[in-house]
Amino acid sequence: EQKSLNLLSFSRISERKMLKSRASSSNHKKYHAKPQPKVEEITEDEIAQFVTEDGLPIYTLYVSGFKNYLHPVTVQTLMHSFQADGPIKKVVIHDAKVPYAFVTFADVKSALMAKRTHHFFNGKKLILRPADSWHQPEDNREASESEEEIDMYQSILKLNDDCLYCVLSYFNLRELIVIEKVCRRFQAVVQRIYKTYRTLDFDKLADTSQLTLMEVRNITRRMGAHVVTLKATATSFRTINPRIIVTILRHCRNLQSIHLEGFNMSSMLALRELSQTCGNLKVFQLPNCSVTDEIVTCLHNARELETLSLAENSGIIGKCLTGLRKIKEINLSSCPNLQPSYFMQFCERNPELKSLNIIRCDKINHICLETMARHLKSLESLMICNSYASVTPADYVVLVDMPNLTHLQISYNNYLNVDTFLAKLADLNRLDYLDISGGHITRNTLRALTNFRKLRVLKLNYKIECVDDTLAQISSNETIQELHIVSCTSITNEGLVAFIRKCRQLRHINMSGCYGITNDLVINILPHLAERPEILELVVGGTQITIGVEEHVNAHENPKLKLDYTNTAEAFGAIDIWEDMLYGDDLLDMEDIDDEDLDDDAYAFFHYENGYDSEFDEDELFV
Repeated sequence: EQKSLNLLSFSRISERKMLKSRASSSNHKKYHAKPQPKVEEITEDEIAQFVTEDGLPIYTLYVSGFKNYLHPVTVQTLMHSFQADGPIKKVVIHDAKVPYAFVTFADVKSALMAKRTHHFFNGKKLILRPADSWHQPEDNREASESEEEIDMYQSILKLNDDCLYCVLSYFNLRELIVIEKVCRRFQAVVQRIYKTYRTLDFDKLADTSQLTLMEVRNITRRMGAHVVTLKATATSFRTINPRIIVTILRHCRNLQSIHLEGFNMSSMLALRELSQTCGNLKVFQLPNCSVTDEIVTCLHNARELETLSLAENSGIIGKCLTGLRKIKEINLSSCPNLQPSYFMQFCERNPELKSLNIIRCDKINHICLETMARHLKSLESLMICNSYASVTPADYVVLVDMPNLTHLQISYNNYLNVDTFLAKLADLNRLDYLDISGGHITRNTLRALTNFRKLRVLKLNYKIECVDDTLAQISSNETIQELHIVSCTSITNEGLVAFIRKCRQLRHINMSGCYGITNDLVINILPHLAERPEILELVVGGTQITIGVEEHVNAHENPKLKLDYTNTAEAFGAIDIWEDMLYGDDLLDMEDIDDEDLDDDAYAFFHYENGYDSEFDEDELFV
């Protein structure tokens, strides 16, 4: 009986294994049941569109996915795997920590066919991507063996090298990359020009069109060693490619000033390259770069650092700040998770601080303000807001104990008023710059403004209650040189004319969005400007002042007036504190994305499908 039970049990187990095997076989067949594309299904339009981000036809594919398999990959095995897609010209295997290969086909159609086909090695699916632009084969046209004869009397080559140097210096870096290919003499002269560059501003280079990874690589390889100042914004580049910043930093090792904006600097690879670039840094600015306190390694290496900006990085808690010493300027605006304890330690250890921005650092409390007043006696410029949840109007008064404070910006909304603080500052009469844009003007606010006697710059943007009478009262301060009244829509021509007549040191007024202002303002102030030593510039975008008024301006022999039709009203706006509290500044955190899963969907999401090999392709990055 026991034996029959064992046989029955064995029979059931065997049956289960058989069913499982059939199911597995069925799934295996289903997986491979997907029909492979046929060559005739690939259209000419698809072939024409199969290009890198630089517009180069794709012949070469990047291949990976064969790590740690029992049978090592060889040129022959890859040739065998891809020969069904079309004729192959070359296969190169790189035996790196994460091995990869490049397969070059004889034509674009074959490369596209291979890209669309599933390829397997030892039962595992291979990863195929279009190779970067510099891995694509050069132009197949043969170069001429001999140079064309040139009439030297009609050629630029008649110039000596110094004159040629002067001429070529007028071209930008993108143009010089092309010019150096003309001949060896041009190349030698252009290389002299590269060595003169000390500032590399990718934003200026991207004025005409966004830069590609290959352009970044070409530029930084040639002149990165000479650059001391770097500026780059993520929007200046065609794709969101993490290797762009790695490429830049790897070639620019002697930087003293870095300004990077909008990049994802949270990856270990980016931080590693950045830390090796910080030895001589004096200015370090990383606004909106997904920075966390992991940046501490970079800050530790920056022994000469004086200016730091970590604005718009919600991942900053402040622990990275505690080791800093001798900082002169710091911008922590829109770091909502900055912890008071770490911030206070920073203040205690940096008494020489000259400039501080903590606008929209929501966790700032009254103890932080007291610590600032106690330790930051050298502070000259302060940027704060009136929306700290744990700070009352009376708490701000302690800040008047900063004896060197001359520059104050209060990011205003209607959360609470700080009139008492302003009144105390007016009594001390130290400020020469005051920005209280946004929010309301109360009688106490206006009373404080009229008591300032050294103000040179006053900003009252977006204050609805700012009217002609407001201007009349603050005009008693005849030292004002700049007035900003963006979108103060209640102001009229008459009020501004009276203000300009009284404030004879005025050099700049921004009245963008004041749609009640007309051409009559320009006509009426021209007679009062003739004897002034300085030109008055008016920013009049968004007003009723038209370009036709230029006739009246030009009719005067020396009008002392310049009109700027830029509308800066769009660049300002009242702070919506509740929106910031609900959503913060990082709607998409790059750390939430699994970059280890290099499947088609992930690449399509990040637009890496053109001109991107792999984040692991570090060695080939600079070949």
